[in-house]
Amino acid sequence: MFQTHSHRQGSIELVNIEDLVPQDHL
Repeated sequence: MFQTHSHRQGSIELVNIEDLVPQDHL
């Protein structure tokens, strides 16, 4: 359970950062 939560949070954080990068670049 802990591993799944950690993995899920990491994936969400990575997507959030990638989504913010292009917006800031624009």
